[in-house]
Amino acid sequence: MAELHQARVKFKVGTSESLFDIKFSSGILEIPKLRVSDSTELTFRNLLAFEQCHCKNMNYLTNYVFLMKRLVSSSKDVELLLVEHGIVQNRIGENSGAIVTWKRTTSK
Repeated sequence: MAELHQARVKFKVGTSESLFDIKFSSGILEIPKLRVSDSTELTFRNLLAFEQCHCKNMNYLTNYVFLMKRLVSSSKDVELLLVEHGIVQNRIGENSGAIVTWKRTTSK
């Protein structure tokens, strides 16, 4: 994510209810709010498995998780998205909890 800041990409919380409504225009990456809770990992893993088994040509969640994995790879990244931009709403506790959830969700 540091590379994006160096490239002067700005982040903005999107207003859409759909996680997949991600927009990039004029150097602004707009991402809808993601609420990370204790059930996020289980929910995403189940939805990913369903998508990969039954929706072979529609990888919406897989692509979303891949993008978020690339954006959020450290506690500092969570802090930037969480505090500065309001994109990630952490309902787990410490920011490291959100990192662990994403690493487990996106591993494999």
